[in-house]
Amino acid sequence: MTAQSSQTKGQESPVTVIDEDALKRAIQKAKEIADATPEKYRRVHPTLQ
Repeated sequence: MTAQSSQTKGQESPVTVIDEDALKRAIQKAKEIADATPEKYRRVHPTLQ
């Protein structure tokens, strides 16, 4: 997966995704990892507990 980003005058420009399928796979994998150990990757706001 390759993405490009640049900053101009303190503002980020939109990221151009070159391989959209790879990006989708990476997002899905990150979700699977977070679901496997939610206590490590998810924080619940104290008012919601």
